[in-house]
Amino acid sequence: MYTLHIESTGKGFGKNAEWQRFDRQEVHGLESMREVYAYLRKHYGTSKRSAMYRERKDGTSYRTGWVIGFRNAEWSHAPVEHWLQQDWIELHTASAPVDLVLAAYRRSNYAPRGGRRT
Repeated sequence: MYTLHIESTGKGFGKNAEWQRFDRQEVHGLESMREVYAYLRKHYGTSKRSAMYRERKDGTSYRTGWVIGFRNAEWSHAPVEHWLQQDWIELHTASAPVDLVLAAYRRSNYAPRGGRRT
């Protein structure tokens, strides 16, 4: 079972605009990585994605999610407001962040398993 922790940040197009956090949400009930990727595709389409990393106590880091960036606008009132938005999405299991590189390695053909590979 996977949970996505999503923090939305945004900034205007002005010269002195700064990034501000304006929303935090959690998406629960994703049973597999296939469902995680389907959710991301449905909500973000083909927006630019970058890897998100978390640092361990020993100083090494591991990939734990994505930063998805896009232009956004508020069309419900005039004048229309436009801004740059980045959603920081961290993938968790029941209690801890997921190391995406390690998870992909375990699913690959290179991961050692019980028997001998030929």
